[in-house]
Amino acid sequence: MCSHRLRKRIGQGPHRATLLLLLATTFAPAAKAQLRSAHFADADRATSSFSRHARKPVGRVSASDRGQRSSSASTRRYPAIRLRSTWTIGGDDADTTFLLPFSLTTTAQHFVVYDAIARRVVALSPISGKEAWRFGRAGRGPNEFGGIAFVSPRPAGGVRILDLGNQRLSSLSDQGTILGRYAYPFGADPRGVCDLQESQVRLRALVDHEIQRVVDDTTVVADGPLPWPELAGHPGLVRQSLLFSHPRGDVCFATLSFGPRFAILDKDGVRATGSWIEPVPLARARSLGKGSWTMMPGSVITTTSATGVGETFAVLFEGRSTQRKRVIDFYSIADASYLFSIVLPFEAKVIGYGHGLLVAMGETSDGAPFVRAMSASPSLETLVSRARAATR
Repeated sequence: MCSHRLRKRIGQGPHRATLLLLLATTFAPAAKAQLRSAHFADADRATSSFSRHARKPVGRVSASDRGQRSSSASTRRYPAIRLRSTWTIGGDDADTTFLLPFSLTTTAQHFVVYDAIARRVVALSPISGKEAWRFGRAGRGPNEFGGIAFVSPRPAGGVRILDLGNQRLSSLSDQGTILGRYAYPFGADPRGVCDLQESQVRLRALVDHEIQRVVDDTTVVADGPLPWPELAGHPGLVRQSLLFSHPRGDVCFATLSFGPRFAILDKDGVRATGSWIEPVPLARARSLGKGSWTMMPGSVITTTSATGVGETFAVLFEGRSTQRKRVIDFYSIADASYLFSIVLPFEAKVIGYGHGLLVAMGETSDGAPFVRAMSASPSLETLVSRARAATR
């Protein structure tokens, strides 16, 4: 996603540094290489010092809290499926609806997209793809966004917007009206949120204190490291992770961006941990001194996007295969076991699911952003049900 056209869209605006940081941490190492060639050396400096802090824990959250069932890597299974395009936004220079569609979630009424350059949230009709409402603009004031932000579903309806630039969490109704906002204290370092029915899981950039569980936005009830013991002693650069929500609101999905593991989280802690169906080695980093690190050769990015589909999380996988950025792997939310895979007819960066449609966002080969909805035959829910039945 770091094409020449994208670099032009990033430009030299006030949000440039934030965009570069997230592109370098989320889409590295491929994005970092392209950023270097485009004289974006500041992105390297930002990522090399990523996450060097520590705090006193409030309780612990770890994989040993509960009995774990882990999936193991084997061979992908591809059931017969047909994907048919329902509607598309963008894909050519004439359509400027989205400049950089960056994050996507599903609500009871809409697909909701955050545009990281326009710095606004746009709700789309599942039926037609037409805009239902938009919210936000660039800035630091109320109803404004500071650059990079992630959207996620609220169990009570509507969406959350985690604004990394402004260190703020906003809540919107499904009609696009503001429900409230919470400003994080200095040093909180939020990187992801996942709302459960009675609590919220937060992903932070604090080594050994990345996973925090809170109630009422402010009361911390648990604080601990990422749920993979093999990360002990590794710097923040290796520990980079993402957190995804399930629309049903009872589970979260934590992924290791440069390693072999993922985890299913629920209200009680870590429900299960699993291994990717495609083997990925744990990345290694080399110290540059003074708290800075650089990634060693051979690091492999796993995923930048996942979405809930019935009793599964569907993961858009990168890895090393010829189907990278096209293959979607499905994992059970019950025990993290692998079920099956499907392949998109094009590369994507972000996926979402809802209203019977699979939505993919990314760039065309010449760098034009797109948002594309597809129906599936048989439906993805049917494939999930068949795969779960076959494993019982």
